[in-house]
Amino acid sequence: MAKLSFTEHNTQSNIDRSVFRDAVLFLLNRMNTELMLLSKSSKLLTGSQFRVATALCMTACQTGTNISRLVDPISLCSKDALPLARTFYESCLNACWHLADDGQHASKSELYTVYKSYKTQKQHYSLGKTSGFIEREPKMDRNLPIVQRAINTFEPNGSSSKVKKCFDITRAQMLNEVGEVSRFSAILLEGCENMNWENASEIAHGSFYGFELLQAKNRSSVDPFAHIENFIVTNASYVVVACADAVARMARAKVTNLSNAKHVSDAAKLFYQEEIPELAEKIETLS
Repeated sequence: MAKLSFTEHNTQSNIDRSVFRDAVLFLLNRMNTELMLLSKSSKLLTGSQFRVATALCMTACQTGTNISRLVDPISLCSKDALPLARTFYESCLNACWHLADDGQHASKSELYTVYKSYKTQKQHYSLGKTSGFIEREPKMDRNLPIVQRAINTFEPNGSSSKVKKCFDITRAQMLNEVGEVSRFSAILLEGCENMNWENASEIAHGSFYGFELLQAKNRSSVDPFAHIENFIVTNASYVVVACADAVARMARAKVTNLSNAKHVSDAAKLFYQEEIPELAEKIETLS
């Protein structure tokens, strides 16, 4: 059977942009490896902070790699880079937030993986007149100390039929807490949220508006690929670079001898200067 495909196109500007974006991702991954190695000896962060933050950075690197595949070369499929850019942003925001405190957030996040795994191992389903339960194997033993601790943390007032949230906090509140440790990181992250969140949501939810975001301008454009590059690719690439920079700056604020974090920020600075020189000047004044 034939495989569905869409016309692909590339430009020198997109090739150059991809070099910057992919270099930042490579350096972010290298910084993350350095954090993993430091976790064996450094006391600047708790063990939970090292584990949770590096896991979130690894997730961000994986998402960033998928973004690169969607935007280089350019095609109609490139639109899906925006929802992935939102995912990348949330991973980086979470990484920064878990690094910002004294380790309580990370400890709670680790317990939540146990709690939610236990609570969702038996789920009810209903299909018309048929209903029953789906059970996951192997089952977790409620009497295990770690399971008991997790349940007591999230259900202190007794058992609940619903799965509790890990944190009752908004992204705005998370940004405020990040800003208390690294003002620069919070500014970069908030800028990415304001620029990308709404449009990414429309595309992620499969709305007609999300379709029209791309198509309406394409129909009136002499070069439809130019709109995709200027709107989709540029935004997604900026989110990747700025969020990686935010994580690197937060990491340096907490672990001052993290050499690869500076390399991430230096590469990001080159991207700002090349892609948005007017913003690069403003960012420089905040450094």
